[in-house]
Amino acid sequence: MRTWFQRIVKQQGFTLVEMLVVLTIISLLIAVISVGIIDSTASSRDTQRKADLRNVQQALELYRQENGHYPAGCNGVNWSGQIGTGFACPGGSSEYIVGLAPKYIPVLPTDPNLFGTYSGYVYLTNADGTVYKFVARNTLETEVFSAYGHEFQACDVVLDPLGNVQSGVMALGASCESYYNSSLPLEGVRCTLATCNLVRSGGSFYRPQDANNECELTNISTSLAVWGGYADPADVAIPGTDDQKVEHGTELVICAMPPVI
Repeated sequence: MRTWFQRIVKQQGFTLVEMLVVLTIISLLIAVISVGIIDSTASSRDTQRKADLRNVQQALELYRQENGHYPAGCNGVNWSGQIGTGFACPGGSSEYIVGLAPKYIPVLPTDPNLFGTYSGYVYLTNADGTVYKFVARNTLETEVFSAYGHEFQACDVVLDPLGNVQSGVMALGASCESYYNSSLPLEGVRCTLATCNLVRSGGSFYRPQDANNECELTNISTSLAVWGGYADPADVAIPGTDDQKVEHGTELVICAMPPVI
């Protein structure tokens, strides 16, 4: 006895094989369309993250212009982040950058798609509020950095005298050590005050970003960031010139990344 499905197929003039082929094609089309929708959504989220970073950066600069310093994070000199991150504020507060909203920005943004407590929007500043860093940590979806130089790269790095980017933190330090031992001027060799590199003071070298290899591409490849400001040399404890103190104190913030928790 024929089944109901077989009778319908026969009445419509299609064989069972033909129906299966049609169903397979329809399934493939649905899969392709679904992937396109997902990609489009991920891309729009990345666009939103970049816009959020710029908006927060502008608000932070407005705050500094009016108050003379950048605002504190809700966790003091430690990383402070949105609800849902491992750096959230005590008591469940959403004000992870204290005093920024609503005067300087209508509301503090939150990442549109967290990937666990090791991801999301996080903020860091030093005790004096002279340097800050704002990071969309490990949520970038449609890009993966394969080289330094992205507009929103989470660390700036040192270029060698030929303009080539060094590949690792230790290599960066070694390059800058040779620069500082040379007679070339500081700016001329691109070991600038706001770049993640080795800082020389007397016979000692300070490399603040080395503790957790923060600036390695493998650590920043899916993160976006903006930062600003310079440390006050009077607040930096290492010996050396004011430029060396400013560089070291600045790098302690701009070369930092939230740790794995």
